[in-house]
Amino acid sequence: MPQREQEMISLTRDYDNLKKAYDELLGKKLGAGVSQKLEEGQKGETFQFIDPPNLPSEPFKPDRLRILGLSLLAAIALGFGGAIGREMLDPALQGPKDFKFFFEFPILASLPVLQAEGRDRTRKNLRTAALIGLCSVLSAVAVFLVVYREHVRAVLQITGGIG
Repeated sequence: MPQREQEMISLTRDYDNLKKAYDELLGKKLGAGVSQKLEEGQKGETFQFIDPPNLPSEPFKPDRLRILGLSLLAAIALGFGGAIGREMLDPALQGPKDFKFFFEFPILASLPVLQAEGRDRTRKNLRTAALIGLCSVLSAVAVFLVVYREHVRAVLQITGGIG
């Protein structure tokens, strides 16, 4: 009986040692499998330069020549539009030449213009400022729409503004 007991203790000890070794090897195998799956999943995430990027020879944006042309057109439109608008807002005859142009009567006398201090001058300055502001805003909107027309069209298509 003691001899069998010694053999049993020896077998149990050997079994426990083999069980620990097996568990360690099994853990390493599972860890290696997880690592391999992670590496396979990350293969698509690695970047390799096949052909290095080339820098453009000239800038893509902004198109300086186009902006310069649009600015010139806006300046011309603002100049002519401002002059025409000012004439339309102030319908008074400016002198004897304007009177002769509109009427066929002879001019008997011409009185000099007296500059009014206060309300009339302020009203004229306010009209001039409003006209300049309106022309500036319209010019800015026109330039914006010309430069960014594709973006505006895309936004309008998304919102349902264009069919």
